[in-house]
Amino acid sequence: MKKKSNQKFKFLLAFFLLFNSANVLFAQEWLWLGPGQISCNAKYSNGVAFVNDSEGNFLVTGHFETKSISFGQIILENKDTSGQTNDGFIAKFDKTGNVIWANSFGGNSYDQGNAICEDKNHNVFITGDFRSSKITIGNYTFSNSTIDEIDSDVFIAKYDSNGKLIWAKSGGGRKNDRGTEITVDSIGNTYFSGSLLSYSAKFDKVVYSNP
Repeated sequence: MKKKSNQKFKFLLAFFLLFNSANVLFAQEWLWLGPGQISCNAKYSNGVAFVNDSEGNFLVTGHFETKSISFGQIILENKDTSGQTNDGFIAKFDKTGNVIWANSFGGNSYDQGNAICEDKNHNVFITGDFRSSKITIGNYTFSNSTIDEIDSDVFIAKYDSNGKLIWAKSGGGRKNDRGTEITVDSIGNTYFSGSLLSYSAKFDKVVYSNP
């Protein structure tokens, strides 16, 4: 599949950069532990991926299977009002563990963030997957292209340093497709990787055929 060098939206089959950086993070000394900043009224929440920025702030994405989740004074409501399925979240904390901002995204089924990164301007990027028939990320709504809600499509999203959504995209095919890693280069190109079970999957105008 031929790609133009000036594309801003790129798909890689595999890379392991964030796995290596995660190993570095685990070697650091504990500075704070913030369960008092996070609470939910039932079941569980799960932080799947995290990263520290150059100013010592802490970014995390994951999911919560509950009617709502609180990050300090910020309360995020599950799009599924029964609280029986996952919505995704993204949150930013300062270096002392105080929440700066938090946002959620989701629909009527299981949706989550799987990876997160930041660029030199402190814009934040996430990727994940969604089983909902429709997922809402800020003012974007995407339809799931799978046969049913057992399988998932991929999404990526970009937020500014204050947590305002800049853009979001989705992609996938008829089977289970997931976004699991994401990074951005020095000129703003976004790269993500994951897994495809679909025979073919569409990302913007690019159609990838699974061999």
